Amino acid sequence: MDYTTKRILVADSIPHVRFMIYNVLTEMYHVSCVSTGRQLYVMLTECKNDFDLVIADIGMNGYGSIESVEMAKVFGCDIPILFTTSDMSIAGDLPRRSYLLMKPFTSIDLMTSVKNILSKTQSSF
Repeated sequence: MDYTTKRILVADSIPHVRFMIYNVLTEMYHVSCVSTGRQLYVMLTECKNDFDLVIADIGMNGYGSIESVEMAKVFGCDIPILFTTSDMSIAGDLPRRSYLLMKPFTSIDLMTSVKNILSKTQSSF
């Protein structure tokens, strides 16, 4: 699989977490970042065919990532989502085609999760 053509959208309200994810993933992928649930929703509805994976923090303030993903699905967005959180109690019921990575995670944990999800996604089409 050619990973270099894969596009990933990262949504996290904490700048240093966004920066770490961006730095780890840009070695192999095209990465875009947003910092709010509202921006995530806009990107998912306007650019839904532009991304192969979304990585989103569940606990973003305000417009949450799970709500953003659920609302975007109304507009036909059905890409896999890797949710991140440090609080298992807020993970709850995750939407279809979603995965969970607990914080804190290492760069190896992140890359392994991303590669596994993209491999599953590629083989399911």
